[in-house]
Amino acid sequence: MDIISIKKLKSYCIIGVNDNERSDKQEILIDIELFGNFKNKKNNDSIEHTLNYSTVSNEVLSYVNNSKHHLIETLAEEISIICLKFDLVKKVLIEVHKPKALKNASNVSIKIERNK
Repeated sequence: MDIISIKKLKSYCIIGVNDNERSDKQEILIDIELFGNFKNKKNNDSIEHTLNYSTVSNEVLSYVNNSKHHLIETLAEEISIICLKFDLVKKVLIEVHKPKALKNASNVSIKIERNK
């Protein structure tokens, strides 16, 4: 199985349960691992016959930038659903990082794995 990794995809969204988190967008970072057979079916160097990771990342960013969630767990789940819509993707590993979630920690994150 092949793996395409997208690391630290930066986005901003409304995320959190506290009042101050509900008014301004916060930075989040997203790690995406896409599992499947991405071998170019025509054995040529053409994007049309494999997974276009730019399209995947653009769809994720479009969703996240307009989203409002209380939990990073929910956001991770929604991102996994977007990724699994692509035919060639059989499994995803998503990690959502919320860098400023805790005062005394550099990061809080959730990592989920989902299959078709």
